[in-house]
Amino acid sequence: MTNSQKIASFLLVALMSFNLAGVAQAALPVTLALTAISGDAVQVRISGDSGSTIRFSFLPPGAIAVTNIVLGLTDASGNFLNTLSSGGYAIPAGSAVYATINGQQSPTMLWPTYTSSLTLSQNNLTLGLGQSVLISSSNSLILAANSSPTVAGAAISGSQITISGLSIGFSNITVCGANTGCQSIAVNVGSAGATQTQTSFSQNNLTISPGQSLEVTINGNSNAGYRILTSSNPASVEASISGTSNILSLYGLR
Repeated sequence: MTNSQKIASFLLVALMSFNLAGVAQAALPVTLALTAISGDAVQVRISGDSGSTIRFSFLPPGAIAVTNIVLGLTDASGNFLNTLSSGGYAIPAGSAVYATINGQQSPTMLWPTYTSSLTLSQNNLTLGLGQSVLISSSNSLILAANSSPTVAGAAISGSQITISGLSIGFSNITVCGANTGCQSIAVNVGSAGATQTQTSFSQNNLTISPGQSLEVTINGNSNAGYRILTSSNPASVEASISGTSNILSLYGLR
């Protein structure tokens, strides 16, 4: 074999090796299927490259950023099958979801409707600016989305969420609980339907002793609630208003 023939044979072998390597490294298309099972459980079926990491991404309605989690690896056949708690992963029904394997992304789908058993003490709030309301649940909560975080602040501690009115407007806050599902809270801060007339009190001159509690009714036709702006002597009398109540609670300290 001449030198030119040897060079040609080498180039042909190298080209075949390159093509074979390119075929071996090509990522397979990724498929995604979702099926609601029972309660808040949803079956997730994914296919793609074998033995590869699956990144699962979802965007709850009203959320401002996509959440990414690693579900695990595909098996030797390139398949993955698992059942997820919608509340445990804070995925409300209607969330946009997709899977990614080796850079290949599945078509985007909507998380299916499921049965939620999560209960909240309140689902609709009308707040005044600077006012805060505590909402409780029988389950530990996860914050899934807040459509307008500059309008309503949300802070979760265990099975309770505190919502605060920050600016005039509306916000939809979604919370979830593991194995129970998700619920939304509609919040109206100081806007439409949150007006009030002149404020008056059922009592204006009080005498209160240390350790004594008194309640004063606030009259003003406000469904936005009330808040305490100032107290001339907070060390002597503790004043508080619960939620959107029109009751001013006073407690004598000294």
